[in-house]
Amino acid sequence: MAKYLVILLLIIIVIREKQRSSTVSIQSLNAIGEIYNKPTAIDTLLAMMAQEGIQFPIVPLAQSILETGSYSSFIYDQNNNRFGMKHNNRGYSIGEKNGHASYRTAEDSYRDYAAWQRKLLNSKKIGSEEEYLQALDNLPAPPWKPGSRYAEDLQYTNKLRGIIKELHRIRSGPSGGNNK
Repeated sequence: MAKYLVILLLIIIVIREKQRSSTVSIQSLNAIGEIYNKPTAIDTLLAMMAQEGIQFPIVPLAQSILETGSYSSFIYDQNNNRFGMKHNNRGYSIGEKNGHASYRTAEDSYRDYAAWQRKLLNSKKIGSEEEYLQALDNLPAPPWKPGSRYAEDLQYTNKLRGIIKELHRIRSGPSGGNNK
């Protein structure tokens, strides 16, 4: 519970910072974690995802950043939806609001993603972040959108790769080593 309060505090600070500027960056999340002498926000989010059983957590973290507009979207705020998930029958979402799944808590959103990911990983042989990205790129369209793709944006996985590269750069810090 304490880790979720730390994350909530970091998010509130980021939102206040966003009101002062027009963008929220990954760097600002990382800097806030360092200012408060806590693990970086990135490492905290990665650890939380791993605790929920999410594999290759840097990829879902990049998805979360992309899908929520760096944690500034209405879906993120009002639906507790961290991944842009649609309402489904996995038992974690409480309904649909604004075309996306709505959750009681953010933790339920992470659990739903973990359940979705387990199903994907059980159906394919995936052993690395890159194979996971390729699997995302090759997912079929959802049943409610025949003829489309999992991600409507044809550059979706390329955008994820760019975010992942930036996340790795930030985590490695100025000395080139992991700043944990």
